[in-house]
Amino acid sequence: MKKIGTFAPRASNQIHASKIGIGFECIERKMWDDTEELYRAAGELGVKHARVMTGWFRCEREKGIYDFEWLEEIVNKLLAQGIRPWFCVCYGNKLYCDSPADDAAGYPPLFSEEARNAWTRYATELATRFRGRVTHFEVWNEPNCSGFWKKGPDYGEYVDLVRITSNAIRACNPEAKIIGGASGMSIALWNGHLDVYEYIRKGICPLIDVFTFHRYHILPELHRPEDVRMLRAMFDENGGKHVKLWQGESGCPSKQATTEALADTPVNEEIQAKVAVRSIMTDLKNGLDYTCYFTMSDFKYYYRNGLTPNPNHFGLVTFDDPPRRKPAYYGVQTLANLFDEDTLPCDTIKCQLDLVPFPPEQRFTFQEKLIQMKLATFRRKGYPLLVWWMPADLIPEVAGNPPHQPFNALFRIWTPGQNIRSPVLIDPLTQEVFEPERFDDPWFKKRKYDLPPTDLSDIPVRDYPLILTDREAVKEMLNE
Repeated sequence: MKKIGTFAPRASNQIHASKIGIGFECIERKMWDDTEELYRAAGELGVKHARVMTGWFRCEREKGIYDFEWLEEIVNKLLAQGIRPWFCVCYGNKLYCDSPADDAAGYPPLFSEEARNAWTRYATELATRFRGRVTHFEVWNEPNCSGFWKKGPDYGEYVDLVRITSNAIRACNPEAKIIGGASGMSIALWNGHLDVYEYIRKGICPLIDVFTFHRYHILPELHRPEDVRMLRAMFDENGGKHVKLWQGESGCPSKQATTEALADTPVNEEIQAKVAVRSIMTDLKNGLDYTCYFTMSDFKYYYRNGLTPNPNHFGLVTFDDPPRRKPAYYGVQTLANLFDEDTLPCDTIKCQLDLVPFPPEQRFTFQEKLIQMKLATFRRKGYPLLVWWMPADLIPEVAGNPPHQPFNALFRIWTPGQNIRSPVLIDPLTQEVFEPERFDDPWFKKRKYDLPPTDLSDIPVRDYPLILTDREAVKEMLNE
């Protein structure tokens, strides 16, 4: 392939809508620095939404007295960049419980009348203060995990919390959308109970507009397609057809750490970048309504029962001064730009792949590679947009597997509408743009077709997504 230029991303202010968002979690606990440079980096990312934790303990340090100024600054800075925040309304408050730590992360306000009333007042103040600027309110974070529900997950208690919170928010902001779940896994099975089914049985469907789940895995494709299908079916069959499905937290660290998700996993910045783009594309391929990457910045500290000097490196940027943008930043930036309101799923695009030529000894086995490949088809501005990758092991030395060996394939693309006339291939991690070579098949030349296929040769297949479309579909994002 011939390199013809580079990808020219747009800022969030230049994009109308996108299904891709970024996490601004834990800023309420000052685990990373709230700097102007960081908001600038977020605005240049191209995302349209950000998940922000509201930190009850920080908003109400004296009973009945609220300080929302710090949260106002975050909301206003995000809106100025073209990013609309959505709130995760959490956690507890040691004024109303016996938490040893300020953030009271595992102490839901349910176990005294005073705590329930204080939480209701807080939710009311929050929804009133930010009415018109924040439209979506998520209730708590990972209530199915003991770290955030100290006495052990309880489905009835959580649905009770969703009920009192949604009633308080909707009473003062009828247009608000309520998010439930924030589940620590997409489909979690604890002590023989399926979390989402228990929430449904306890009556969550009429209370929520969105159900969120979190998924951390070095292989994002593992279980997620099946889980999404199951979630959709369970809600549809139990009065929840109106409930949208969001992936609210999914990420990968760029350095090995000892705390939280993917702890002790031998990772680096290249692995992080590949996991990030594979995770987002897995969600888009499986029809989720929204996906959010965790998180914008590395954490300088970790807060668990008090501040601990253990950094976490899930961020798209480092906590250096100024912050450095990692390879994952550019991967997410590319996808956020390409998958805006002009790119929609399309199942009427046919893409047939072949390995040409293939070694003689693989005559009857080379198809295994094609079966394993992931292929997602979309349409952008009338043109096909294809995404493909091999879901290969990203840490092969741990599993004892050989590393992924890139290979090339022949792409034969049919579409009943506008076909690809001037193909361009975009590498989201390097943001390089290439012009693939056409493949002239003598067999096809002998026949006449109203809709001839687009044949492209030597298309690379890697262990992270590449994107193919027509130059016209992305011309405003090309530097040639």
